Amino acid sequence: MITMYYDDTCPVCRTEALHMVEKKPDAIRIMAIDDARDELAKFGISENEAMTYLCVQDKQGNMQKGMDAVRLLYKTAQLPFATVFEWPVVKQASDMIYPIFARHRNRVPNWMTQLAYGKVAADCKDGMCKTRGK
Repeated sequence: MITMYYDDTCPVCRTEALHMVEKKPDAIRIMAIDDARDELAKFGISENEAMTYLCVQDKQGNMQKGMDAVRLLYKTAQLPFATVFEWPVVKQASDMIYPIFARHRNRVPNWMTQLAYGKVAADCKDGMCKTRGK
C-alpha cells in the first residue's frame, strides 16, 4: 500500500485524494498533512514542503515528491493515462510544469477540478475546504 499525503484545505488536493482512494482503496491510503507532520518529519520533509508538493510513500517505505509522486499515485490507481506521464517528452515537460501548478493550485477554479475528476469534494467551495477545527 502507498500513502498519499495531501493538503486537506485545497479543493484540488482533497478531491484528488478522495478520488484516488475511491479508485483503489486497498492500494492507496490518504493522510492529511496536518495529521502526518511527525511521519513526514522522519523523512526530512517540512510542513511547508509537504503543503507545496505532493508526497507519496511507496510500498518500500521510500518517499516520492512532486511529479515522481504523481506518477506513482496515478500508476497505483491504474488511471488510463498514467503511462503518458512516463513518455520522455511528457515526463520532462510535466517535471518542469508541476512546481508552478503546485504553488498555484489553490487558484484552480472548482469547475476545472470538476472537469478533471467529475466532482469537487463536497465540503470544498470558494477555493478552500472546511476542515476539522479550522
